[in-house]
Amino acid sequence: MKGLSREEVLTYLENNVVDKQGAAKITGQSLNAFTQSVKLNAIKPYFEIKHVNGERPTVRLYHVDDLKEYAKNKRR
Repeated sequence: MKGLSREEVLTYLENNVVDKQGAAKITGQSLNAFTQSVKLNAIKPYFEIKHVNGERPTVRLYHVDDLKEYAKNKRR
């Protein structure tokens, strides 16, 4: 995103990146099913922050395009 202003980056993120709840909604899964898909590496986070020593939960964000592609191709 080199050369983009801070506002452009924020707009991009707001329109293209979601948390677990938003991701589950896009894929049409329950939160438990979505979590299982992540554990099985069927869905990979777009961005992830792992905290040292498990002080806080890992933060994972997902790209909307990846989720739509997964939803289109997943077994029903």
